[in-house]
Amino acid sequence: MTTQIKDSISYDQFEYGIVGFYGEGLFVPSSQNIEVQTASSDCWRGFHCRYIIRNDQLFLYEVTLGLSEQDRRLIQQGRGPSVFARPICLCNGDEQSWSEGQLHPCQFREQYGVSGLEELTPFTGGLLLARDFVWERHEDLNFHPAFQYRTVIEIRVEKGVVIESTSHADPHDASPTPDFSRYSYHSY
Repeated sequence: MTTQIKDSISYDQFEYGIVGFYGEGLFVPSSQNIEVQTASSDCWRGFHCRYIIRNDQLFLYEVTLGLSEQDRRLIQQGRGPSVFARPICLCNGDEQSWSEGQLHPCQFREQYGVSGLEELTPFTGGLLLARDFVWERHEDLNFHPAFQYRTVIEIRVEKGVVIESTSHADPHDASPTPDFSRYSYHSY
């Protein structure tokens, strides 16, 4: 099975993967009237996002989308769909940034998206953020759950504002083990 690309988030000067969530209000392309397609075997849902938390507010920063051939043609003609009134552009796999914004290199050729959005996200619910993957705990899953990471932060958000943050240093070894059962590890 191919591990799926997780949404990511920049928080307290570190990059984390979002390995679990519950609630509503995270970005979905249909909210912008965009129909996505599976981008690759590691992106079944057809999109992934990068968020940032700044001043205890959750912002959508970047969206990468798997688009139809028709939408890709429209983008090349300058008439394609947009995200929050920002035009979607092509990210060539050899480039180090999107046409607008400066970010990490694209993982695949022919990826489309928007960077530098900084749109306040009206999310209410919880997020599990994780970093420092522990290979010894790896299981052949489509999604890496929280116990496979050394650093996990549980964040509660209300209407885009972080109201609580709890750090779980190596939840695999914690006693008692944190209960993350309310979090979904699948796409939303």
